[in-house]
Amino acid sequence: MRQKPNPFPGFKICFFICLLAIISIVITGCSTTAKKEPLTTKKTKTVFVSEVVFRQASKGNSQTPSQTALHGMVWYLSNGRTVTPDLKDLVFNSTVGKDGFVVLLVPGTTYKWFNYVFLSYKNHAWVVSGYVDAPIQGSLSKNKRGLALPFPSYLGLNLDINSNQKVWVFENVDHFVIIERQKQYPVSLPGFKLIKINGKQLSIKSSGNTSTAVYGDEESMVTVAGNVKKNAVISLVKSLSPTTDPTFPYK
Repeated sequence: MRQKPNPFPGFKICFFICLLAIISIVITGCSTTAKKEPLTTKKTKTVFVSEVVFRQASKGNSQTPSQTALHGMVWYLSNGRTVTPDLKDLVFNSTVGKDGFVVLLVPGTTYKWFNYVFLSYKNHAWVVSGYVDAPIQGSLSKNKRGLALPFPSYLGLNLDINSNQKVWVFENVDHFVIIERQKQYPVSLPGFKLIKINGKQLSIKSSGNTSTAVYGDEESMVTVAGNVKKNAVISLVKSLSPTTDPTFPYK
């Protein structure tokens, strides 16, 4: 049977071309939406403590060393924030007679940032007698100068609280020890056990990974404390030079 001629000979070709164009646009559009954007790295500014201020807490909030520190310390950070310590920021707390030792971890800083607060008991309240602001940054020293420190490298700082009282702080990212030398005075040490080290009577108290040790040498009283185990503190005490040595605590 003879087929009738197509009255629109170019229609089928045109329709086919248009259809291909539409499919091409749809496929191209899908591939564009699925295209991944290049990753960008955001530069973060270092946040540090720009100022430390201590405000004397009320007498009701100064009945323990930790109370006084938690209610009195104020940190001004480089990003404009003002922060105060919470109970979770308290990493160490020890009392030896009329002396208190509190270590706080500053929240919100780029580097691990410790504050070592030294307190004394006066007029029925604990008051701050000095503090050491100690961020963990930069290179740490490996020269222990004869000290049996319980870590391979450290940052060392010291503070003269007064003419009769001086402290040394040694820290790394995870651990710290404090050495204090002051004029000896009669002290009661409840909860401490008495042992003999290098011919000296050493009073020591330990709980988990925190330890405090006290001994008398000549006219001085030495306290060694930190978030380290009992054996680490005993080893450190054994390595200390005599308190009369001008290089104390180093050898």
